[in-house]
Amino acid sequence: MGRDTPGNPLPWGGTGMVGRPLQCGPMRDNDQGTTRILIRDARTARGLTQAQVAAALGCSRSAVATWETTGGLPRPDRLRQLAELLGVAVAELLPGGAAPSLRRFRMVAGLRQLDVSRMLRVATSTYCDVETGRQRIPERWIPLLAASFCVSDGSLRALSERATGS
Repeated sequence: MGRDTPGNPLPWGGTGMVGRPLQCGPMRDNDQGTTRILIRDARTARGLTQAQVAAALGCSRSAVATWETTGGLPRPDRLRQLAELLGVAVAELLPGGAAPSLRRFRMVAGLRQLDVSRMLRVATSTYCDVETGRQRIPERWIPLLAASFCVSDGSLRALSERATGS
């Protein structure tokens, strides 16, 4: 599969439908404006510059600027470091209030989709389909996910039912 359009290429050189990246690509939240405001406000409240945050996290200042201007999220391990640096909980940097989601549980646990899919011994795309609500959470995954995300089995079952409308 060749590169269909310019933009965000997938690892094998293609892109998602209509030239858009697949949903399981770069971590972005639906409410990008809220994400960038949360990160910027937490940084400025601590009196830190983007350069200081970048130096503490071992990334570029432009990466920090990107999180604050586009609403993109740093990868889970860096998100956890960012939260510690800013003195807030990881969940406070993620938009959505108290609304639970599989993605939110994974991000707070500091895991990538790849990490979870390896733990479950499934393809990353399979886990992505479940995380985005295209498929129910398989019953056999529930105890593993509950232990990894430090949530109850019941919370995950409720998410699965709500996502699929069952």
